[in-house]
Amino acid sequence: ENLPKGRLIEIGSEISKIEARNYKFGAMFSYIKLLNLVHAYDLVVTEGLYAFNSYFVGLANREKKSRAIENILNNGNVIIARRLSEEGIKLGEEHPKVFALFEILKGYSGKSAIVFAQYRSTIKMLVEMLTKHGFNAMPFVGKKVDLVIFYEPVPNEIRNIQRRGRTGRFRAGDIFILVANGTKDEVYLMISRQREKKMLEIINSIKLRLSSIRNGQKRLR
Repeated sequence: ENLPKGRLIEIGSEISKIEARNYKFGAMFSYIKLLNLVHAYDLVVTEGLYAFNSYFVGLANREKKSRAIENILNNGNVIIARRLSEEGIKLGEEHPKVFALFEILKGYSGKSAIVFAQYRSTIKMLVEMLTKHGFNAMPFVGKKVDLVIFYEPVPNEIRNIQRRGRTGRFRAGDIFILVANGTKDEVYLMISRQREKKMLEIINSIKLRLSSIRNGQKRLR
C-alpha cells in the first residue's frame, strides 16, 4: 500500500541489470505479477468494482498472455476476488465515491456538471449508474459547466488546472475531488497540491522579476 510507483519502476530497472538469466527470469516473472496486482488493488480501492472486474476481463481476453498473467488469472484468491466483484456489481454495489457523487449532484439539480475519471471502464460505469438513478449522463468532449467533480485526484498539476478550468469561465462554479481514505488518492491529492503551490511560487517570482525589470526601464527613460 505504501510503495511509491517510482520505487516500483526502480525495482524493474534493477531486475533488468541482473546477469544470471535464471534468476533474472524468476525476478521478472514476480515483478510483472506485482505490477498487475498493484494496479488491480489500486482500481478496487480508488475506482470501484466495475473497473477492477473490467481490468481482469481485459487480461483474460488477451490473445497472447505471458506466464505471469496466466499465473495471476489462475490464482485462487484472484478467482474469488473476481467472483465477489461480479456478485457485488449484480447487487448494485459500488465504490462509496459513486454514492457520494450522487449526493453532490442532487444538490445541483438543473445545472450542468463534468465528472472527470481516468479510466474508460469507470466512465462507462458512471454513465450507466447515473442514468439508472435518473441523471442525464453521457460521455462528452469540450463543454463549459457549473460543476466539476474529480472522481479521483490527479497528481499532475497541469491536468488539475486544465480540468478545473472547465468551470467558472462565465460564472461562479464549484469543484469537488473524491478521495478514498487510506488509499493512494490521499497521496496524489497531497502531491498535486504541493506541485500547484510550487508552480504558483515560481509564477509569482517571475512576475516580481518582470515588474522590477519594467520599473527599472521606466526609471531609465
